[in-house]
Amino acid sequence: MNRRVTLDEAVGEVLNHLTGLDLHYVAELDRYRSITRFLNRALRLTATEKEWSYYASLEELGTVHAGQTSLYLRGSRRPRMITDDSVRLVDAQGCIRTWAFWMKRESLSKYQGRAGLWVASVRNEVQFSRPISQGEEGLRALAPVMRDPVEFQIPATLESVEDIQNPPDDLPAGADLIQLRNFHNPDIVEEWVFVPGLPPYQHEDPEGALEQLQLTPDQIRNQILDFEHPDLVILRAAAMYAAADPVLQPRVQALEAGAQDLFYSLSERDENHTDEPYRNDWQVPIQSSLNYSPQRHNHPHSDERTAFDYR
Repeated sequence: MNRRVTLDEAVGEVLNHLTGLDLHYVAELDRYRSITRFLNRALRLTATEKEWSYYASLEELGTVHAGQTSLYLRGSRRPRMITDDSVRLVDAQGCIRTWAFWMKRESLSKYQGRAGLWVASVRNEVQFSRPISQGEEGLRALAPVMRDPVEFQIPATLESVEDIQNPPDDLPAGADLIQLRNFHNPDIVEEWVFVPGLPPYQHEDPEGALEQLQLTPDQIRNQILDFEHPDLVILRAAAMYAAADPVLQPRVQALEAGAQDLFYSLSERDENHTDEPYRNDWQVPIQSSLNYSPQRHNHPHSDERTAFDYR
């Protein structure tokens, strides 16, 4: 499932979770803006709670040269360090020549004299355990990275109109005067000026240059929620909004429980696999034959005896 949910739809879903009603607000109202902020907060929380595959990619760090001791990631990227993640040095054909697994940064100096290669992360710098050798000259470095989610742009505010019977003379062309009932007290009617915008804009590429442009009101309302499973973000935003409102606080426990149950199921789905990777950090020379023949392949081991053929 990969739903595309706009900001308007997300705000409507949050209001439906809170009230059970199909409510729609003008984007420029304070309450719409407040729910948008809660959606952004829930999106950041969800993105950092787990290394979701939706935000993962393989980043090329450039070509390495003999004697080099570090590389740098873009500021908008952070390294991913789970299970078998590693920095890979590949040749022109894309074949991996060297794996460099992640090591604790305070322990990296202990591996300077080792033949293998390890890396550690300090902010956006990727540090090698030893200088790049002549045999690794010219290889390309690839690293698994995570990106930050693209947050919603907050809509602009509107100015209140005191007397709808006598609208001001300086209203923009095509503007309408609208009446909206208060969220907590339906007897209170709020009066606002609404200016129609341009046709909707869809975020086809969250990394593209279009997100740097000034969006129109309709384009802002049609921004796409940057997550594969928007229901999780919406539930968390609803729980956060309810916790901040004394009238809605009784809904917090049910909303948080629903969000947590959904997180467990989505997390399991994101990590599903059908085979376990082999783990052989240290080889024990126990064979079924009298003739011992060490296994040799390119994948690195903590046991470097096979590299020197110790027998």
